[in-house]
Amino acid sequence: MQAVQPMVYILCGEDEYGIARRLRQLEAELDDGSLGLLNVIRLEGRSLSLAEVEAIISAVPLFSSKRLVVIHQPTAHMTAASVRSQFLELIAQTPPSTILVLVEPGSLDAQHWLVKWAHEHPDKASLRYFGVVKKEKMEKWIMECARMEGGQFTPQAAAYLASLVVDNTRLAHQEVVKLLTFVKFQRPVLPEDVESLTVSVAQESVFAMVDALARRDARRASAGLRRLLSEQEPSGIFAMIVRQFRMLIVAREMISRGQRVVDLAEYFHINDFVAEKVWSQARLYTAPQLATIYRLLCHLDDEVKTGGIEIDTALELFISQVIQPQMARSR
Repeated sequence: MQAVQPMVYILCGEDEYGIARRLRQLEAELDDGSLGLLNVIRLEGRSLSLAEVEAIISAVPLFSSKRLVVIHQPTAHMTAASVRSQFLELIAQTPPSTILVLVEPGSLDAQHWLVKWAHEHPDKASLRYFGVVKKEKMEKWIMECARMEGGQFTPQAAAYLASLVVDNTRLAHQEVVKLLTFVKFQRPVLPEDVESLTVSVAQESVFAMVDALARRDARRASAGLRRLLSEQEPSGIFAMIVRQFRMLIVAREMISRGQRVVDLAEYFHINDFVAEKVWSQARLYTAPQLATIYRLLCHLDDEVKTGGIEIDTALELFISQVIQPQMARSR
């Protein structure tokens, strides 16, 4: 017996790249020719009324048997129980000609009303959670990503790249494709390839910017950010800054325990040069100051993921807030 295709797909979680990849798969399944993508509609849920949702869901496909409707953050503004109830009634009536996808960035609690509805209606809804790829699983993720792209990574190269991207799958995919293109898909990517393409220029720019922040040199820190923006995508820059301060926090703790720089290199799977640079920078900050900066990064990350601010703005805010006098007093 053929499985019944759900009418409503609910995609949630912190792995933005995983969600984006699933959306591309759904689009590919729909695309039956040059007219296929005419029936892909993407909307921002926070600005939609219930009447608009009803009209969009019930519309007829153009020159096709199916249409794909993707609504981002559809429940963000639904605080009233009556509105939620009406919304659930609407999506329950999604016609067979419409594939409705509800995208909720961030995790949804098991008691969330949309999650409960999905569990109660398995014949109508498919709920899938895209969690963050943990550090210990990122190496395997990179190896699999390379295989799917038609290339290979050595385990050492995958470990090295994993230490750079942390849990950012979008950035990891971007770097995997870049590195496979560099080796022309003719040989496995090696650690030295990762170092030469991913680390050298961008990493040096991050080091310079972090140095400037520690010395409260706003002009040089801003110049460093502009240079990074000319070299990398904003999301990649943000991930590198988060990674840098994570390493600084660990290095600062290791210094206080009397450990050595080699311990840092082993912990993050980084080469001696990078470890030495991080070790030196960690001495420019105190543990309380690093904790304050990391909390700021987490806050800005949440703001970006929930649509509160653009990532470029978040980067600029980060620079301006770190050099504020109160940040220095956290020493």
